[in-house]
Amino acid sequence: MSHFAGIAAAALSGLLLYLSFPPAELEYLVWGALVPLFVVLARLRPWQSLLAGIVLGAVFAGLYLRWTQVIPGFPAAAYPAVVLYLALYYGLFALLLRLTQGKRPWPLIIVAPLLWTSAEFLRVNAGFLAVPAGLLGHTQYQNSALIQIASIASAYGVSFLIVAVNAALAETLLSLPWWRNGARPYPASGRRAAVSALAAVALLLTAQLWGQHQARRFGPGDGALLKATVVQANIPQRVKLDYRRHKEILAAHLALTRKAAGDAPDLIVWPEAAVPGYLNVPTSSPRAILKMAGELGIPLLLGSASSSKVAREPDAGAHKELKNSAFLVNDEGVIISAYHKVALLPFAEYVPLEGKLPWPSWLVRASYSYVPGEALAPFEVRGVPFGVVICWEALFPEPFRSIVAQGASFMVNLTNEAWFDGSQAGRQFLAVTVFRAVENRVSVLRAANTGISALIGPDGVVRARLSDARGQDLRVAGTLTVAIPPPGPTSFYTRHGDLFAVLCCAASVLALLLSAIALRVPLRSPSSTREHDPA
Repeated sequence: MSHFAGIAAAALSGLLLYLSFPPAELEYLVWGALVPLFVVLARLRPWQSLLAGIVLGAVFAGLYLRWTQVIPGFPAAAYPAVVLYLALYYGLFALLLRLTQGKRPWPLIIVAPLLWTSAEFLRVNAGFLAVPAGLLGHTQYQNSALIQIASIASAYGVSFLIVAVNAALAETLLSLPWWRNGARPYPASGRRAAVSALAAVALLLTAQLWGQHQARRFGPGDGALLKATVVQANIPQRVKLDYRRHKEILAAHLALTRKAAGDAPDLIVWPEAAVPGYLNVPTSSPRAILKMAGELGIPLLLGSASSSKVAREPDAGAHKELKNSAFLVNDEGVIISAYHKVALLPFAEYVPLEGKLPWPSWLVRASYSYVPGEALAPFEVRGVPFGVVICWEALFPEPFRSIVAQGASFMVNLTNEAWFDGSQAGRQFLAVTVFRAVENRVSVLRAANTGISALIGPDGVVRARLSDARGQDLRVAGTLTVAIPPPGPTSFYTRHGDLFAVLCCAASVLALLLSAIALRVPLRSPSSTREHDPA
């Protein structure tokens, strides 16, 4: 096979992966998207496999992350840098998979899902370089039965299944006589292909049937914890950044809130950074908000920046600390609780390793200097505990899990996606948030500035979303009143976290070690075995 054919096949896999995600949402394509890559790896050298994986990743990431180019102030050079960084994970996966197919090749259906899951887990947990979106499992966010396994294994479990099916299809192709002629190194036999196919079908059917059983436990008639209303004012980012229009922004939120009070909710929610200025600083805007809450007699959950003075050193004066915060105002107009965002967005809310690493100005521009909060703890309204995560935090499983483990009965995700100017990012992030609900068996109320504001049930079903008469859920203003369903039983994932992904990482390391050992052990042919047979 020519080098060009291998690259073309990898690029095709990348394109099929992209089409499986929002906004195209052709999620069925993902079940065969990796087959072109898998079959060409059989005829590529290790370095060619690395390159093929990078090509796949670059095509996928380049399309999936197009929305970064509409973010105000996003450096032009940062887009290709992020795409290349993400592509390296796919290149590493392809290289390691190829290395396990040496003298004694591992069955694809075993090693491919292990390596892929490990690669996804590593990039979600790569510190300030983490990229938690775009996992294969996220393509299935509308398959309510299949995604129930996320309550055990997070989205990694769904990714594992998808790769297993792709591997079984690839091994079937590799077992065909017309392909085996000249193929290297897979000695794929019809028996191996049949076993792989049966194993993939068994895994998929088990997950689907178990998921259907689990999903039946949740439904529209399962009661309600309380009634909540989301306010979506649809403020463009250029308007939010214009200090001269703060009164206009405040007036829009106040008007929608007064309208929402007509539904008599137990809680009204504003999105991330909805409050102009700082809610904890007594200026005209906070006073108007607190006064209105007291007049309406309805608790408000508000997204706002917060500012505080902190002493640097003794006798050295004080400096301001900025935090991205959520405040709970009670029905008397008093701030009773606050949460400060813990997982800040790198290169936007802070610069990683600032002062230690000289980031080039063409790659990293000046960002806001926010500081992270220190605690993840539930709020409480009408006697019901709930948790809050802000924007970027919703993409990570751990903050959700930590708060639910402390007793939160439902979660609220405050976000401001006006930064993305109505692009595909909103739908991609909604798909990720669905998994947070299933993982922990709690409802998630999503409050967005420009959309998508929605209620996700404990089964991951999007039960309601704010939209206009045309069904448009982005760039619309209005309110969404919903009844929050009660949580399900404490899930395996809430109790044990990423145990499944960690076990996949351990098994991957073992497979790679055994493959390395096999390379050093001479492979004895049947004829040599007969020559040394003492009989």
